[in-house]
Amino acid sequence: MKNEFVNIVVNKLKNLVPLDFEWNYIGQEIPKNRVGKNLIPDGKLKLNVQGQTFVFWIEVKNQLRNIHLPTILDLKKEFRDLLILAEIIYPNLREKLKKEEINYMDLAGNVFLRLGNNIIYVDGKKDMEVKKKPATERAFNKTGLILLFHFLNNEDFINLPYREIATTYDIAIGNVTYILKNLEELGYVRKIENRNFKLLNKEDLLQKWIQHYPQKLKPNLLLGNFIPFTIKIRNWKNLNLGPETLWGAEPAANLLTEYLVPAELTIYTQETRARLIKNLKLIQEPNGFLKAYQKFWKFNDDNVKTVPPILIYADLLNTGDPRNIETAQIIYGKYIKEKL
Repeated sequence: MKNEFVNIVVNKLKNLVPLDFEWNYIGQEIPKNRVGKNLIPDGKLKLNVQGQTFVFWIEVKNQLRNIHLPTILDLKKEFRDLLILAEIIYPNLREKLKKEEINYMDLAGNVFLRLGNNIIYVDGKKDMEVKKKPATERAFNKTGLILLFHFLNNEDFINLPYREIATTYDIAIGNVTYILKNLEELGYVRKIENRNFKLLNKEDLLQKWIQHYPQKLKPNLLLGNFIPFTIKIRNWKNLNLGPETLWGAEPAANLLTEYLVPAELTIYTQETRARLIKNLKLIQEPNGFLKAYQKFWKFNDDNVKTVPPILIYADLLNTGDPRNIETAQIIYGKYIKEKL
């Protein structure tokens, strides 16, 4: 299947420049990167263009997403001549790849490819229609994502009585049953002795949560964009959030790593919107640098000032900003990797 896809995408390049090509899978394992993930390109592609030969390491994706960028950026550091082949690469990601000088081609015919001193660049081709996924991923709807976040942070929660899980999040017991059954069908949960459950493929499960969170859950949590009346963004640490509000995304990353200077502020809160505005002296502003979201999880984390590291990691990755992605990798290695 992957072989057929590579042939289709690269053959589209023949419409722009006469060439021959061959490619093969990579058999050997490449050394691990600094966060312990194996860097293994999907293959090696050789292009013969007008008597010249160009060799690329290739990485093949279906839909390229922000969550893939950390791996791609790490691959680029190891393999200079990297080429991303994907069914769909959306315009914002094409721009990010081009900015990082990473070669790419998609099924629609969008191309950024360096051949020696020459560049082939085609943009604006209509994205191919995304194939509809079977309606079997109930675990990744709004309620499922909330429960999954709890499971990923505290696996013991998955083995509480269904009624207790349902009561904790004020949902129907039937929903808990369907979500756990769906996770089992998708290969993320297995029943073990004493009818207990065990999470499987946690790394992949985390990536799927990160993929679905910004579309299916996060928009419903937004309380608004604001500007604090009493401080400037550079003095954000002087903002007294109170016990019911936590720092997220960039300021949370700064508190955990001291590496990232926030360009915008994110908070998650249990307070109502009215109380939040009053307590923090906020002014509502559509383009305000402080974004407030409703807290959606019902467990305590070790960090008293920030949201759980998994949420910081997800929010940073989903910005697509290289500086945020680099910080996200630090957080993954320090706070998340060993728990998966």
